[in-house]
Amino acid sequence: MRRTAHVWAVGCFCLVVITIGQAAWAQSGPSGNVGFRTEFLNHFKSSSGKMLSLAEAIPADKYSWRPASGVMSVAEVLTHVAEVDLEYLSSSLNLKPPADLDPKSLAKLQEKDQVVAALRKTFDFVRTTVEKMPDSEMEKTTTLYGRSSSYRNVLLQLLHHSAEHVGQSIAYARMNSIVPPWSR
Repeated sequence: MRRTAHVWAVGCFCLVVITIGQAAWAQSGPSGNVGFRTEFLNHFKSSSGKMLSLAEAIPADKYSWRPASGVMSVAEVLTHVAEVDLEYLSSSLNLKPPADLDPKSLAKLQEKDQVVAALRKTFDFVRTTVEKMPDSEMEKTTTLYGRSSSYRNVLLQLLHHSAEHVGQSIAYARMNSIVPPWSR
């Protein structure tokens, strides 16, 4: 009886240690770094990865598809995300996008290969920008939608906006009988 209680206690202890370890790893990522930048990049990797995999999974002939008149097409949703991501970084964080990514011309892209390429370049620009940004810059103040905001908050808004359109893109794909790649 005493041995059973001891084994049970050791088992519970091990379970708690494993659970805490997994929670810490999930928060910090495999590198062990904890902080806003790491957390942002983990979420951004997930969101941008889903958006890109959907963009690649949707056939080129569906890029002009829209669920109703006056609603953004598949291509327009994807270029909108790229345009707004670039706008957040250029207008609120005062960063110049790469020369081959003009936010104002993205809306004109309609062909799948052009849209996917622009989306990929935009996501790479966001990721590399945040990777290079020192932690001290995250609390700098700027303007977002006419109000004072931290750089950190601008990046959170970017994530929120992208996630909203990932959901929209999932709905578009499903309405066209396309199963998101991660659900197959």
